[in-house]
Amino acid sequence: MAPVTNARHLFAEIPTGYPVPGNPTVYDASQTMISRTLPLNGGVLLTVLVVSIDPYMRGKMRDPSIKSYSVPYLAGEPGPRSDNPAFKKGYHLYGVFLFRQYIVTNKVENFRKTENKEGLPWSVYWDNVGGESLDLALANAAQVGARFIECGMISEYNEKPHPITHIINVLNRQISIHSFIVAFLEHKYDELFYKEVLGKIASGEIKYKEDRAIGLEKVGEAILDVQTGKTKGKSVVIVAEE
Repeated sequence: MAPVTNARHLFAEIPTGYPVPGNPTVYDASQTMISRTLPLNGGVLLTVLVVSIDPYMRGKMRDPSIKSYSVPYLAGEPGPRSDNPAFKKGYHLYGVFLFRQYIVTNKVENFRKTENKEGLPWSVYWDNVGGESLDLALANAAQVGARFIECGMISEYNEKPHPITHIINVLNRQISIHSFIVAFLEHKYDELFYKEVLGKIASGEIKYKEDRAIGLEKVGEAILDVQTGKTKGKSVVIVAEE
């Protein structure tokens, strides 16, 4: 059987500003698999259907010497069958994968099947932008006891940080600021999320929007669109159809 193309998207070099397509990521279609019938030896062969593009990815495009809560990307790193009884052909799996068309792996343990038009003072502010938005929220917080929930700072990832000029309100207005990182909470709420949320999405109770790009070669453009705020929904790249 002829070799099968196994295209991938690679992290090539550390960016100094916005991650434009081709720098720091590159599309590479030079790799092939010998065959989709190659021995799996207890592992699984996955066809990647969709990859997720998220703001946090920019923080991983850094020098490995810089410490953070997540490991950095390393330069040059990037239908289904199964020889593992826990995963049958046709299963849809969720996990953290390389950005490529096909993946063979034995590591299966982690797989699993602000608007304010009324001008009201903010008593609860959920923030994943930081910068100027955070500063304005501090300026307009409730006079006593506002709560700020921080889960991202995308405005700080690519450009010089915006000065926070209303930080004194944290003291004057007794603002409580709490931060969290999804990766550290996922294990606690993972099972409950899949039990409750997916059914509500299927029934239409929870609405969502997606920004879809077609083809693994579009990953670089999708990353830039997320970082520059061009997307209006959850950014995903469709790698293959079922």
